[in-house]
Amino acid sequence: MRQEIAATHIPYYLGHFEKMLQRSEYLAGDKVTIADAQFLTTVRWLTSGNLDHIPADCADAFPKIKAFQAGAVTRPVFQLNVSTFRGICWLASVCQ
Repeated sequence: MRQEIAATHIPYYLGHFEKMLQRSEYLAGDKVTIADAQFLTTVRWLTSGNLDHIPADCADAFPKIKAFQAGAVTRPVFQLNVSTFRGICWLASVCQ
């Protein structure tokens, strides 16, 4: 089932987001929104290599998505205080 998702569904939806990013730097206009943060999280997850039968290079055919992901590292709005985040996860017992 995941092989089918990787072969058909993921490219279909990433293609949709690729078109959105061709119109604007961000998904919902000229400013960062929660949509961008969620999309970044999803792309990082999909390309992590940690999902069985989902190749880590599944977004490589989408240059705007790759640029969005790479650019997010330099945008202060996407930067987290990692130690605070790990503390929250520890309290919730959902992170290692």
